[in-house]
Amino acid sequence: MLVKKSRNPSASEILTQLFSNEELRNRVLTTLGLLLLVRLGIYIPMPGIDRVAFKTFIDQGGQLIGFLDIFTGGGISTLGNFCIRYFAIY
Repeated sequence: MLVKKSRNPSASEILTQLFSNEELRNRVLTTLGLLLLVRLGIYIPMPGIDRVAFKTFIDQGGQLIGFLDIFTGGGISTLGNFCIRYFAIY
């Protein structure tokens, strides 16, 4: 499909191009699959950590951890395996 410079393609034209191009479709599906994997990995609990004690620590004034918890989508407060490993690397 050829799009002229004078107009923007519609949403249906963009989706048609996305599903007709195999390489682009594979990249988009891979990206969505990895995002889903990371979101599900947050809910795998970390072994060996007392979740109740950690929750009280966050509630008592761990403001920095509470602030980081906002950016991780709740992964720190749920002690998600992927989230904790991410912060341990950096």
